[in-house]
Amino acid sequence: MALNIVNDELEIILTELRSQLANYYGARLKKIIMFGSQARGDA
Repeated sequence: MALNIVNDELEIILTELRSQLANYYGARLKKIIMFGSQARGDA
């Protein structure tokens, strides 16, 4: 993952989400963009 994630629980969730989306969309999945305070590092 390109993010420097401090929260281990969030990293586990995002890794699983990415895996599930990749399984569903396959090669059509180009990237996943996260918005909000966690993405900005404000959380």
